[in-house]
Amino acid sequence: SQQIDDGFSRCCMMASIPTTSSTIEKPNIVLGDTVLSGNGKRQYTVSENLGEGRCCVVYLISDTCRNEKFALKVFRPGCNYEGALQREQYILENLSSEGVNIVKYYEYFKYNDLHCMVQELLDCNIRQLIFKNGRKGFSFWGIQKFIKDVLSGLRVLHDEGFVHADLKPPNIMWSSRDGCYKLLDFGLSFHMTEENLHQVQSTGYQAPETKVWNKYKEELKLKKRLRKRKDDCPHHDFLADDSSGINTKLKLRKTEGSKCLATSELHLILESCQLCQDDKRLPPEQPSKAIDMWSLGCLFMEVVTGRKLLKGSEDDDLTDEKVQLLLEYKFEELLKEHGKTNVNCLQLVRNLIEKCLLVDSNKRLKCAEAQVHPFMKLILQPSINDLLHLPTPLLRMVNIIPKDCKEKEDVDELKKKLLEECSRHGVVLHCHMGICEPGRGNAYFQYYNSQSCIKALQCLTGQKINGHTIVATYFPLDLWAQNELF
Repeated sequence: SQQIDDGFSRCCMMASIPTTSSTIEKPNIVLGDTVLSGNGKRQYTVSENLGEGRCCVVYLISDTCRNEKFALKVFRPGCNYEGALQREQYILENLSSEGVNIVKYYEYFKYNDLHCMVQELLDCNIRQLIFKNGRKGFSFWGIQKFIKDVLSGLRVLHDEGFVHADLKPPNIMWSSRDGCYKLLDFGLSFHMTEENLHQVQSTGYQAPETKVWNKYKEELKLKKRLRKRKDDCPHHDFLADDSSGINTKLKLRKTEGSKCLATSELHLILESCQLCQDDKRLPPEQPSKAIDMWSLGCLFMEVVTGRKLLKGSEDDDLTDEKVQLLLEYKFEELLKEHGKTNVNCLQLVRNLIEKCLLVDSNKRLKCAEAQVHPFMKLILQPSINDLLHLPTPLLRMVNIIPKDCKEKEDVDELKKKLLEECSRHGVVLHCHMGICEPGRGNAYFQYYNSQSCIKALQCLTGQKINGHTIVATYFPLDLWAQNELF
């Protein structure tokens, strides 16, 4: 842990070098390009642009020899994004491994002088899943599964002293390979021992203390900018000596070749001048791990309702009373929708969310405490939508085994036919025929990879075998491992 702290501190010092370029350039990568790995032993073909962010572009790539697909994260040219690159690379190299709910990291290399990372190809984020579900909230099993997986990944970060600092729907995605949600995008992450912390979190998922911190950092940037441009506007005194410390009567006279600030920039600077004059004032407390728990509270509510909790200015000047009123309104609507059948589940999930959304960060629920909350101990079962929208390498055929199929020869014959059909779409590692409980009447097929399973479900659904129409779904890996078949 100490080695990680020291290494990350060195990384952050490197990442704090000021940058000058403000132009957002697109990486010079063309679809169809062949990209060599760092050691030159693997070739990847770039086949699709999966999405773009502030600092990078993500492409779908295929290993031409092994027929495997990955995500290639390419950072934009220039030094503006080196900080995000170094933070992400450091965390993934040290914390991403099998069994951890963090996106799997394979390698780093440079291509066309661009920084590239090969990562696990994930399927979809929670907002996309909400849209697949008709813009409705998840089932209670789906909510519990989401919370369990995200807390598991976050616990790994927090135990090592890291804060994700940008938890939002695009940064949590479903992995069909491992049948779980995973955290990604660590460009804003920081370690608790880090000094001179940057601005963190995204609008709508910012903790109250983050807003204070980000405003303070913005004031420092404006102050630095003001000092830098003081000579460019010699006829204007920004820090007028009046009672408020803010000069409200502006008379700008732009001389030829000067770089006077735009009116909008002046407004921001004047607004913060009173605070900036006092060099001795103490900075606010730096954000802590608790900011991640606030973001999770917002995200938990989003998967419960299917709607973003805080929009626009709704998250300004929040108090516990305002949060309670907002949650009260949301859960009253949910009670009308669910009726009396799920009151206990709703009460428990509301209690969990309330404890994540406490304005006082010291009172907010910690990650380890959330993992043992009573809601997490409920025994729940996936809905049909869960089994259709969350791909895994496991295919389930429902009621495919007739009730009168009890003789071993008959079962073996049916198993042979089913395996023959399933194997057309990929390598099947294991088959289980449910001739008794649990899973009576169903057949389960474990594929080598989830892509084969996805293809099999699409192709086999609706086909007939021995007069029976195939009804297929995916099946959760954790339930399979626990032999909780149905």
